[in-house]
Amino acid sequence: MMISVALSSVWLFLAYVALLVVSVTLLFGAVFSVYVFSRHRKYAHIPGPERSSFFLGNLAALQEGKEQGKAMHDLILEWTKSYGPVFVLYLAHHAFVVILDSDAVKYLLVTSNAPKPRMAYAPLFSIYNERFMGCGLATEVDHDKWLKKRELLNPAFHRKFLMNLMRQFNDSADLLIQKLEKCADGKTPVSMLDEFNHVTLDVIAKVAFDLDLNVLAEEETPFVKAIQLCLKAIMRKFMNPLEEYLPFNGHVRREVQEAIRLLRKTGLQEIERRLAARHQGEQIKDDILGHILRASDFLLNPEFQIENALDEFVTFFIAGQETTASQMSFTLMELLRYPEIEHRVRTEIDAILNGRMAIQYEDIGRMSYTSKVLKESLRLYPPAGRLLRQTVKDEVFANIRIPAHSVVMLSTFAMSRMEEYFEDPLIFNPERFDQSESILKYACFPFSLGPRICIGQNFAQIEAKVLLARLLTAFNFTWLPGQSYDMEDNLTNRPKDGCKTYITRRDT
Repeated sequence: MMISVALSSVWLFLAYVALLVVSVTLLFGAVFSVYVFSRHRKYAHIPGPERSSFFLGNLAALQEGKEQGKAMHDLILEWTKSYGPVFVLYLAHHAFVVILDSDAVKYLLVTSNAPKPRMAYAPLFSIYNERFMGCGLATEVDHDKWLKKRELLNPAFHRKFLMNLMRQFNDSADLLIQKLEKCADGKTPVSMLDEFNHVTLDVIAKVAFDLDLNVLAEEETPFVKAIQLCLKAIMRKFMNPLEEYLPFNGHVRREVQEAIRLLRKTGLQEIERRLAARHQGEQIKDDILGHILRASDFLLNPEFQIENALDEFVTFFIAGQETTASQMSFTLMELLRYPEIEHRVRTEIDAILNGRMAIQYEDIGRMSYTSKVLKESLRLYPPAGRLLRQTVKDEVFANIRIPAHSVVMLSTFAMSRMEEYFEDPLIFNPERFDQSESILKYACFPFSLGPRICIGQNFAQIEAKVLLARLLTAFNFTWLPGQSYDMEDNLTNRPKDGCKTYITRRDT
């Protein structure tokens, strides 16, 4: 009898627990449904593609496009033809107002310097609960904190600093040329995207952080793999906000966490080495890491946090490597597609160098046609194709009211391919940059615009000119047949098939 009563009590307790769980779940579902409905209603006046799901919004359409080989940028370009330059997308319960209007770009990025939305940049702070870029220069949403960092880091990208980097740019180019000579038989396929990833990583590690990672001597380097794993994870989080909570991706989670630890551990070792040297009376080296440490107030602030300096280390490590490698790959791809353009670049470089190998700083300003080629590559294939900002108050763009505190997406990829802004936009035509620079910049902004324009754009373009000039002086490249010219959206844009080529020595 006692056992029967006890069992009845247990079953009654479990029934109450089950009822409570069901009630809480239903209540949460009802509250969340009301929240989603209110979000949808807030943007109901803005046109956009039909949502395939009340809760998931347009995520299914993005996934379907991906399966068809279309990046998000491609779909945005298609949708603007149907819905105009301002339309709304829903990624789960989040609404993103896509704006492809040059006047709006100028206002948001330059005139008003609209803030970065905290929600949209949260995926960069940490991945799978592992701190990634944290509150670095690219992810800091507090304007005052960002401005202080920017002012302290600006000297690291001053003309005087960049002039002193020419030797390292050339040295890294030498290492790449020595590596490529081993397979310059005209028969061995070479993924130039991989090689550009290696050489740009070598450059940023050495000139920014005084690190020799030996990446050009290794076929597979853990650092390039780590960066790619992190970028893919961020893209998955952006496309599916619930991805981080899926229960069956434990192996992916561990791989990404280990990749982040590798990046941050590498930075930590160098920071600790420099702090120890500083305590011994040595001067902090005047490179990017030195400026990062000064920007972190480590000399004056007793509350100095190494984690904040590591945020900047990871930010510059990734931004200084991935985007330039992608730009170089797309540029080489288009040169091989248009031999007459390649010939003009080679002719200009040969005339400037006149038999020399090393590129001098004074040579950079004389590469006028090469500069146009690199700009056209950035127009057609911007490595970072979209920017996110947040409206502070109600705004009207293209006669459509955008509510205050809306997250807006600006796509330089889509705008650079719109006939409203560029004649024959899909044609690779460097001579379009013979026009005034200002005529195009609010529709073509691969480095952003306004106060938050990329701090490293001059660094990246000098590096790109040195690498391109040195490679074209040393080698002939032939496009490997059967590749596509498609682009892969891996948070940054890159050639889908890796820009594979055959290589021969130019003097043979």
